[in-house]
Amino acid sequence: MTNSRPLTSLPTGEVQAIPDRKITEETCRKYGYKVATDGRHLAEYRNQSGEHVATHIRYLNPKRFSWVGHSKDVQLQLFGQQPEIKGTLVITEGELDAMSVHEACNGAYTAVSITSGTGSVKKDIAK
Repeated sequence: MTNSRPLTSLPTGEVQAIPDRKITEETCRKYGYKVATDGRHLAEYRNQSGEHVATHIRYLNPKRFSWVGHSKDVQLQLFGQQPEIKGTLVITEGELDAMSVHEACNGAYTAVSITSGTGSVKKDIAK
């Protein structure tokens, strides 16, 4: 279901590898993870219909996070959620963690992340 309010312009970036985490460009493409020209990391979040409705922004220095888009009033999928679960489902606390599990296990597991830290676990899983 699409939110009826107009969507705030979502930030854009390039899909690229995250070398310090040993995350490939292919994994970032699969997960919808980009890097902006100013170095911010951009994690795309989708609603239950698969539409990109929010972006979780990770600032690197100093490390902090913010949201752009409809992050509060739509039912977001878990980060990395796919229509089919392949193998074991691994739920992590962060986007980089989910992609790291995917890399470490050569894609044998479905690795996802909750949306907003450990305080959101119950709510995210219920969705």
